[in-house]
Amino acid sequence: MTTELTSTLSRQIHPALEFDDPETAQEITDALVENDAIRHIKIWKFDIFQPTNKPYLFVTSYSNGENEKNPPESPTPLPIEKEVWLENDLMVQRLIYSQDQKIGTVILVRSLDDLKSMQDEFKKLTFTIWLIIVILVIFAALWIEKSLTKPLIELVSVAERVASEKDLQARAKKMSDDEFGRLTTVFNNMLDSIGEANEKLVESKEQMETRVIERTDDLKKANKRLQSEIKVRIKKNQELLNLQNQLGRQERLANVGQVSSNIAHELRNPMSAIRNSVYFLRNNLSAVDKSLEHLEIIDQQLSASDDVIEHLLNITKGKELKLSAVNLKELCMDVLEVLDLSDQVKFSYNSEPENLELTVDKLLFRQILSNLFINSIQSNDLISEVEIKVFARKEEEFIEILITDNGTGIPRELQSRVFEPLYTDKEDGFGLGLPLCSDLLARHRGSIEIKESSTKGTTISLKIPN
Repeated sequence: MTTELTSTLSRQIHPALEFDDPETAQEITDALVENDAIRHIKIWKFDIFQPTNKPYLFVTSYSNGENEKNPPESPTPLPIEKEVWLENDLMVQRLIYSQDQKIGTVILVRSLDDLKSMQDEFKKLTFTIWLIIVILVIFAALWIEKSLTKPLIELVSVAERVASEKDLQARAKKMSDDEFGRLTTVFNNMLDSIGEANEKLVESKEQMETRVIERTDDLKKANKRLQSEIKVRIKKNQELLNLQNQLGRQERLANVGQVSSNIAHELRNPMSAIRNSVYFLRNNLSAVDKSLEHLEIIDQQLSASDDVIEHLLNITKGKELKLSAVNLKELCMDVLEVLDLSDQVKFSYNSEPENLELTVDKLLFRQILSNLFINSIQSNDLISEVEIKVFARKEEEFIEILITDNGTGIPRELQSRVFEPLYTDKEDGFGLGLPLCSDLLARHRGSIEIKESSTKGTTISLKIPN
């Protein structure tokens, strides 16, 4: 409010300063200082005709009780607008302009005594209000304690009696019609419901005991029926066991026939070598050294035939494999030497690592390689030179052996059947070579599959546990 009054005064004084009329300015300021809140007003004018433009006091007005001998503090004005809060006064300074030229300054000093008086009265009023509020809160707390505690004590007392003495006939006394009265009514109704439920539970218990006796009799009768049915089932299970034993004997007879076929198939290769040697001896009786060499071959092949027969029979009887560490490359070369196929086969071998070893039954695994090499040769009827490539690599859990040839391949529609016993598309074949390989690999916990086959050749994959 003081700031607005000072701004209004600066607008009213402007004409008096503009026309250098101190009398009019004095009248305006004297009228304002009649207000007891205003201590004094000073109007300073800037002499624009002097080079320094130093202000001089134009008009001064004091309120009652103020005089020039003891005026309030009012320094020489600076050419700025400001508000200064003193201990008991507020001094406001405003500039007066004429066409953007400072022509004077208004300094108004207002007393803060009335504001301090109002502040003291406000503090007293605030204290009185807070005192009344505290007293009301105390009375309200006493009333709430009286109106709330007694109903709660009654409810707690009845609840404890029901819990400790199991007295479902106890009821709480209703003391009022307010929320606690309604709570007491609800509590009593709840006790009524609990009493009714308890009576029903007692009745249900009696009925349940009667039903238990009836169900016990039914269970005894059912138990007798089950015992008789168990006897009948035991008799039937014995009959099924006898039938299973009979089927087992028939299966073993079928296995004997299968083994016999396998033995006949495996003996063909060594017998062929024997026949070739005999043929040579018949036509070269004069070559004694060479005859002795072929007789030695005959003896070795006959021994090998005996080993094959003995080994296959042992497997049929369930005997364990004779496992040992075998160098794969040396085993491949051994098979090629026994089959005497060096003139027909262009053989290559690679492995990772280079000297790869297998833990297998050497004799049986040689039979597997022998059958696969012979199949590769037989698939090249119209090719002068047979290529057989063996590549082996060691994985984390198994060793994979890839045997690749340059034969005519296996038709796609036959690839799912070549491992079936007695199935073959060869005129002079028996269909036992690949099934025997599959069986022998299964006994090594391995597997065999056709990896790839086309008119350019076939790749067979063998996997042996590492």
